[in-house]
Amino acid sequence: VLAMAGSLLGIILAIVYAKGLLWGLGNVWNGLTGAMPIAFSASAQSLAIGALGGVAMATAALWLALRRQLRREPRELLHAGDLLELSSRRPTGRLSHFLSILLFVIGLLQIAFSGGSAGASATGNFFFCGLLFLMAALLYFNARLARIAYHQNDLPDIHVLGFRNTARRRGRSLVTIGVLAAGVFMVVAVSSFHADGQGDGTQKQSGTGGFALVAQSAIPIYDDLNSKRGREEFGLEEEVLAGTHIVPFRVREGDDASCLNLNKASEPTLLGVNPSELEGRFKFAEKKGGWAQLNATAKEPDIIPGIADQNTVQYGLGLKPGGLIEYKDENGRPFQVRIAARVQGSILQGRVIIAEESFTEKYPSQAGYRYFLADTPAEQAEAVSAHLANTLRDQGFEAAPAWQRLAEFLAVQNTYLSIFQALGALGLLIGTAGLGIVVARNLLERRREFGLLEAMGYSLKALRKMAVVEHRWLLLWGLAAGTGTAFIAVWPALLGRQQGIPLVELGMLVLILGFASLFWIILATHLSLKKSTLSALREE
Repeated sequence: VLAMAGSLLGIILAIVYAKGLLWGLGNVWNGLTGAMPIAFSASAQSLAIGALGGVAMATAALWLALRRQLRREPRELLHAGDLLELSSRRPTGRLSHFLSILLFVIGLLQIAFSGGSAGASATGNFFFCGLLFLMAALLYFNARLARIAYHQNDLPDIHVLGFRNTARRRGRSLVTIGVLAAGVFMVVAVSSFHADGQGDGTQKQSGTGGFALVAQSAIPIYDDLNSKRGREEFGLEEEVLAGTHIVPFRVREGDDASCLNLNKASEPTLLGVNPSELEGRFKFAEKKGGWAQLNATAKEPDIIPGIADQNTVQYGLGLKPGGLIEYKDENGRPFQVRIAARVQGSILQGRVIIAEESFTEKYPSQAGYRYFLADTPAEQAEAVSAHLANTLRDQGFEAAPAWQRLAEFLAVQNTYLSIFQALGALGLLIGTAGLGIVVARNLLERRREFGLLEAMGYSLKALRKMAVVEHRWLLLWGLAAGTGTAFIAVWPALLGRQQGIPLVELGMLVLILGFASLFWIILATHLSLKKSTLSALREE
């Protein structure tokens, strides 16, 4: 009955949450969806599946707990709340230690041998390694709890008693650690991938390719803007453009295949460039990736090698490396572009790049250049941008900082990550409230124990402190296990980022989760030990 009531309440809250989220996507984050209207739609089938799934999980948990309890004798059940979960044989925890180290090593080897994986394989690898590291952490704490129970002290104080009580019910302590660790793992791992494009502009292997400006023109520009003759043709000043090199692209307009377009693109915009101009720039998803692949001779007729952004290939086009994109040349004859390599998180998102020679072969009448990347010193970028836009205004020339364009793409990724992070954090906050319930249950089952301690002279304040210390250790271990294993699991992906790791944000997130959990522990302790427990001794 309680499970059914909880599931029905959950459905109502889920509908409210989903509608609020969609309202945010349509109003607060409308740049994410391209101002496309989004309507809420929920079927009775999906709501029923959600409700029945919750009831089924609760029923399974109840059945497993009752099945184990009803195997015991009635006399044991009557005193189960007072029995320590200790055997007559002293456990050493050696097997748990061994298995913990074994799983940890297997996880590290898996990361080492799959360093070049991407896409779905990278996702599967992340969850597999995360599971191994979490299991290793739980096994380690299982061994530690086994030894804590037999820790010797001549005169235990409140802190030592609280510490040793963590091993009183080892299974329940491990569940507490595991639930917190799993929740923290997901939230920290997702938060680690938040990126900022502004600090990414000077590195050639970054998302900007080391370019300071990205520009486009409404009218094709036929002259070379790097040559003296080309600059004189448009009245560009050599002093302002000193140290500036502009890479021009030929453009054949098509669909926007970037993350700013929610629709699946079938024929993305095609860019033609001299591959040598981009040599050494941008980071490729493949180990053997490189711009020289655009000059490779096709083994099949009417198939041209192309390079695109990894997100464009995987999400915008729904293709894998080696996938084919259908095009038609200016005479209507079909040809295909094969994805030879992919660049990671770049300003080239939404477009497919081919060699300029192949471009002019298929579109000979589309002369001139309309897309440009400018490599200029950072301190001159603003002046160069203003000079180019003013001098080439008749060509409809517009320039913008490359990091700003990259940030627009990253904002989409960060928003989706924030949504997933909010869902995970919501679940974790609910889990911390559940932690308070576990604490209250532990303390209520031990009222006679606290009554005995109170009769021996311990004050209620000291008993509350002991209970808080006991569960505070479980909280710290859960946070440490979740945060540490998350960083290890995502470390290979973070190493390839130029943006660095958002340590401040992650630190604040872990602190908030820690204080929320501590709040529930303290609240449950004060409610459970609000009054004297001496009356519980009458049941002895």
